[in-house]
Amino acid sequence: MQNDRVVWYNPRPVTTEACRLCGNTQRNHLILNVAHWATDLGIMDVAACGSCKSAWFPNMERFLVPYPDTQIILQDPDFPYYIYHYLEIVGGLDWKVSLLERLPFAQFRSVLEIGCNAGVTLDYCRTQWNADKVIGLEPSALWRDGFALVRNADSAAIPA
Repeated sequence: MQNDRVVWYNPRPVTTEACRLCGNTQRNHLILNVAHWATDLGIMDVAACGSCKSAWFPNMERFLVPYPDTQIILQDPDFPYYIYHYLEIVGGLDWKVSLLERLPFAQFRSVLEIGCNAGVTLDYCRTQWNADKVIGLEPSALWRDGFALVRNADSAAIPA
């Protein structure tokens, strides 16, 4: 897919930016650039690690945008639609449940989810599977700003 908001690099330029996951600086390449949702911030590059193969945004800090004040969001007349959209589409409950239920969940006593967003899947596993412990790690700006992911989740193993 290529359009005015997403452009794939071909050939892929080399970057010396360190991988956010493993710290590697060798054989890293820019793979695409994408328009930031806040148009005044312009275009962001996406890089791929030559070692662990993870992807990240070089210079990510420049593109972080504070979340709107809670009261502003709650007063938006479309707020109920956003919640429905998040739970059904973004949170993945429309397609995740059928996949989760294929797992031998009766054997699971704990669940770890990396990239858990607000913890919708973790909450599902905690309540429907009766898991003893659910842990979610979310490396987004929201998490770094101290947003509580899932109430009742075990936060002892979450790094500060």
